[in-house]
Amino acid sequence: MTFKKILLACSLSVLLAACDEDDKNKAPTASGVAISGDKAVGQTLTGKYTYKDEDDDKEGASKFSWLRNGEAIAGATKATYVITADDLDKTITFVVTPVALTGEPTGSKVESSPVKIPPKNRAPTATNVRITGTPLVGNTLTGMYDYEDADGDDEGTSTFRWLRDGAPIADATGKTYVAVTDDEDKKITFAVTPVALAGESTGSEKKSLEITIQKTGIPLATEVRITGEPSLGNELTGVYTYIKNGSGDEGASTFSWFRNGELISNETEKTYVVTRADIDAKIRFAVTPVADGGGTPVTGEGVKSDPVTVTASTFTLKCNATTEEKFANTGENDYTTNRGDLFIHRQMDDRPWSNKQNNVAADKFSVADIKAEFDAAREMDPTIKEKLRMPTQEVWDSYSSSQKILYLVNSERCDRGLVPFEGIDPRMVTTAQEWADKMTEEDFFSHGKEGTSNYYTARIADSGVNTADGGNADFLAQGENLAFFDKYFPGVDPEIGEPEAQSVYNWMYNDREATRSNPAEPSEYGHRTFITITGLKNNYAAPGNDSGGDTEGLLGGAIKNSAVSDYTHDADGKTYRKRTVKIVMHAFDPSTSYEPKADDKITPAPTFIAPSAADCEDGSTYKSETLTCE
Repeated sequence: MTFKKILLACSLSVLLAACDEDDKNKAPTASGVAISGDKAVGQTLTGKYTYKDEDDDKEGASKFSWLRNGEAIAGATKATYVITADDLDKTITFVVTPVALTGEPTGSKVESSPVKIPPKNRAPTATNVRITGTPLVGNTLTGMYDYEDADGDDEGTSTFRWLRDGAPIADATGKTYVAVTDDEDKKITFAVTPVALAGESTGSEKKSLEITIQKTGIPLATEVRITGEPSLGNELTGVYTYIKNGSGDEGASTFSWFRNGELISNETEKTYVVTRADIDAKIRFAVTPVADGGGTPVTGEGVKSDPVTVTASTFTLKCNATTEEKFANTGENDYTTNRGDLFIHRQMDDRPWSNKQNNVAADKFSVADIKAEFDAAREMDPTIKEKLRMPTQEVWDSYSSSQKILYLVNSERCDRGLVPFEGIDPRMVTTAQEWADKMTEEDFFSHGKEGTSNYYTARIADSGVNTADGGNADFLAQGENLAFFDKYFPGVDPEIGEPEAQSVYNWMYNDREATRSNPAEPSEYGHRTFITITGLKNNYAAPGNDSGGDTEGLLGGAIKNSAVSDYTHDADGKTYRKRTVKIVMHAFDPSTSYEPKADDKITPAPTFIAPSAADCEDGSTYKSETLTCE
């Protein structure tokens, strides 16, 4: 009975307390708090809200404030606020604390959603201001420019001027101008003041380069420009239109090239080959037209082209290694046997990939991280002096698995003077993908059983590659490299970063124990030997090969991610989320009789990144016809 009394007493006290709460006057509330008004300097913003009081107490002197980027604005204590220049590109918030005339007077303060005050409207600009038309008396000249407005304001009525030797020409206020006799041998300039329809309407006046109105009897060069891709080793061509202007046919016009405004010595032809010194420089072509003049040459005024810029990102080139036909069909890998791969012969220790990122669920390796790993391994390798050169992150991320594998494999080959694989064959990609899928779906990891249709040589042969005498492949000492990765993480699905890069790295620099069948015997370094294989024969012109040359060695690579599953770790008995990744690389050397499958196209290998000046200073020995590290 005592237990029941205690329960009853507690229940009564709760009921009484609830009755007291119901009788108490409640504070007012504010809802629907918002801001209205134009968001521009000098405009008034109004704070809006709905006042409510359950006890019907009338609104008293409710309190207001305004915040700029979350901080109170001094003196802003009314329901309205005038925007100032200090608010540009910042957020404004209205805050109201409802206050009743009677009863429980003060409610809780409530903030509106912040509104963003746009940055100051910017004036329009005119760029690339220029004059088109032949500079002769009586000809029409046209002023051209590119209108730009950072705020997207459309162009209004922009204004124009034409100047003669720097002085305004009377009534010449249109986009076109007809050259008159007074302009002969004078310098003419076009000027534009861009005007926007809205916002900050008027920009700064911009002028074109001067052009000279030529006298009759003086030859002209117009439409002077540069054609060709401004990248290392490429040939640029200076192009122009020759106009007689009463002077006669073109004679021995002269040419020159400029780098950042400075004359490039000994470059006096219409063509110019881009060199290392041109990196990040502006290149211009100049022509001085010369008429034969019936035996007495007449020289016109020299004209320069607009500049073209050579950027570091365009510095790509093919590997400069030489063909190794003399080793073809020997059955041996000359690089690792006769030449002597010191890394193998000295049984160099493995260097595992050091950047493990075990404390995060998703590995994130940048091109800089990949380069750092390869460079550290190359430091301990007596067979290579070069450092790895990687493409930009954007380019690297655009590569397929096969392209990533091939870029790194060819980098290892090229930097040792070995001929690179020249392309990706879809047939090899397919066979690699099929085996990666099978290993993942059936949960095993091997090359298959020798002597069966599952063994890698049989699988590659079944795809249509025949290495027998008279077959369509010249040389195939080995045809498959495999790699396996797994990662487990508590409670989160893990991701394995850049498995293609890690695979090539492990095949080259973490291969000693992987190919040691007997701990007491030396390792064969089988994966490394495959990557540095020699004996490739340059005798096959691939249909559809965009590189336009013969194809020497075709490769395919594939990756298979497993589904994430729960995994109980033996060491601690805990359950983790686990993912595995399996990588397969297939390769062979096609002969003259090899034919890809219908509609298959050989994809050329990614081009290499040329050494930078820093690479050369760091000991690079790269050499080619257009680039040499001294």
